[in-house]
Amino acid sequence: DRRGRVVVPGIYHTSYFDYPYAPKGVARYADQSGKCGYFQSSSFTILVPAVYDHCIAFHDGEEANACIDCEMYCTHPDCYDLRLVGGTGFDLDAAGRVLRRYPLPELDKTCSHGIQKLVREGRRRYLECKDDPNSPFKL
Repeated sequence: DRRGRVVVPGIYHTSYFDYPYAPKGVARYADQSGKCGYFQSSSFTILVPAVYDHCIAFHDGEEANACIDCEMYCTHPDCYDLRLVGGTGFDLDAAGRVLRRYPLPELDKTCSHGIQKLVREGRRRYLECKDDPNSPFKL
């Protein structure tokens, strides 16, 4: 709470954009080590322990994505779009079950037409991919 008392043991940080009105009622949290997991936002019941390096929110009709031994790169300056790079990716359902486990692409394989811009400053990661020169959407 605002006085620094632990209200829900194990949940250290909940100020992601998906709390308190989380899609599917499942929000992300981080523990004191910085690892993340998922909890039921109505009851603060932990569904997935904080074992992941990066957690992406649920979206209506979709599963959540998380990863281990990976980096998260924003692909827009406001970071509303991102990519998980390196390590192992996981797709989870709203009950916290792992649906799929898969290798994530390494940085050099993330952009199909090469990297336009790459920024690594502290925890901030920004990746801009080169445009497809043959894109039918490019004027």
